Amino acid sequence: MASGSSDAEFLFNTSIYPLKKGSVFFRYPNNEYHSLPAILENKGYDNIVLHGDEYVFWNRHFAFPNLGFNKYISEIDMDIDDIIGMGLSDASFFNQSLDYLIENNQPFYSYLITLTSHVPFIIPDNESDLEFAESISEELGRYYKSINYVDRQIGYFINKLEKHGLLGDSLIVIFGDHDGYHRYYEKTDDPMDIRVPLIMYNPEIDGKTFDVYGGQIDIFPTIADLLGIPSEEYSEWIMGKNLFNTENGFAVLRNGEIVGSNENQEHHLQGPEIADLLIRGNYFRKKSSGELEFK
Repeated sequence: MASGSSDAEFLFNTSIYPLKKGSVFFRYPNNEYHSLPAILENKGYDNIVLHGDEYVFWNRHFAFPNLGFNKYISEIDMDIDDIIGMGLSDASFFNQSLDYLIENNQPFYSYLITLTSHVPFIIPDNESDLEFAESISEELGRYYKSINYVDRQIGYFINKLEKHGLLGDSLIVIFGDHDGYHRYYEKTDDPMDIRVPLIMYNPEIDGKTFDVYGGQIDIFPTIADLLGIPSEEYSEWIMGKNLFNTENGFAVLRNGEIVGSNENQEHHLQGPEIADLLIRGNYFRKKSSGELEFK
């Protein structure tokens, strides 16, 4: 699992483990990585990142184009008209993002990064009417209100996608970039306490829960399977697995612990070691000269 947002974005889009120390986005942002956006671009997709935060945060303005994104919409492109917690509210962010998606060329791959479910978990009283038992701490109560707010905004966003005719052909993927409440208020050694959600949705797909262990590194090949992309187009250079057809579910945590399968643990732990060597050895350095055109 990722230790921070940039690790999660790297894991999700490349299916390669990040560095053992430091962030790929800071240390090796100019490498040109094999990625899901690159595959989709070859199939005619327009790739766009949207985030209501600072343009330069996590060095994303250098890293995103080398992951295959050709557009990056940040706070400098948005109206910062409603602040909740650490930045632009998810309600405003989703509404403004929808405007960009409606105008965007189709098909497109859009990667939206929300803010309101992040610490400090402060939701205005008029945005939540949840009440809790006295046994719930103040911090945990704020976290629940924050997640409840985000859940509602996602629902409104999906309804608006349907209204504008964008939902039927879309695969909605929702995941957490790192653990929430426990990361800040209750340090824990129990890996079951740091799980993050993974939800995939299309109105034409019957709902089903898959009881399998996986990590953010596995989302790329799982999405590719749903999109009908042949595994031959990416299997040589990913480190993740398709969660729909694996019988050996597991996740490697940042501290080297393995959750899930007790089989081949030594082999599983080789993945992060190999990825670290590849990245630090500049295996992914750009093979061609010239600057990427990036807006």
